[in-house]
Amino acid sequence: MKNTHRSLPIAILIGCLILMLTSGISAKEAGFYLQGGITYWNNLDDPKLEFETDDEDLPIEYEIDGSRGQISIGGGFHVNEEWSLEAFYVRSPELIFSIDVDVPLDDIGDSISLSWNTTVQHAVFGVSAVYDFQVNQYLSWFGKVGLTFTQSSADTSVQLGGQRPPSGVSPPGAEVQEEESQDIFAAIGVRVPLKLVLGSTKNSITFAFQFFETPEDRETSFEIGLQWNF
Repeated sequence: MKNTHRSLPIAILIGCLILMLTSGISAKEAGFYLQGGITYWNNLDDPKLEFETDDEDLPIEYEIDGSRGQISIGGGFHVNEEWSLEAFYVRSPELIFSIDVDVPLDDIGDSISLSWNTTVQHAVFGVSAVYDFQVNQYLSWFGKVGLTFTQSSADTSVQLGGQRPPSGVSPPGAEVQEEESQDIFAAIGVRVPLKLVLGSTKNSITFAFQFFETPEDRETSFEIGLQWNF
């Protein structure tokens, strides 16, 4: 993504702004916690599509349907003040691919319109180990490393001349299968308390910059979340 190199400074700046609005933080205690937040997918590049065609200028349109910000949920267990084990779930926005071309008809000299549309979405479940580094009573840095299990699904529709083609007739590459993959996940972020708002240091705001390493590319996202400790 073109603005990826700006992501880390933005994360640090927002973390500092949150820090200014909060007061002291207490050490983590062993126990369970829940987390909910918003994941903003800032680095959804145009996926690479392969079509068996001699036309290198095939006009493939690509867009993101809906918001890049998606709800994320998770939970975990604090083993001690430094280490935690965590699981989370988040979905990507819907990615829409479309092709609209005129296909020549042999021996007639005429053409027929072809429209191909596919909507793709990824559901990501991840598990990770979390390490917290206590900077002072106001701030804790953390890092996460783990695995993601991604379920990708696609909904494809094809029309010839404004109508669905007969069964088994479709343009090359139009059939998109559901697939699963396992990828590397990592994140860095800051954790600050909500004592000023909730009157308790057991709950905190987290802001993280996340890396999803996939076979095709590296996707990045921001997450701002609220963590409830029990």
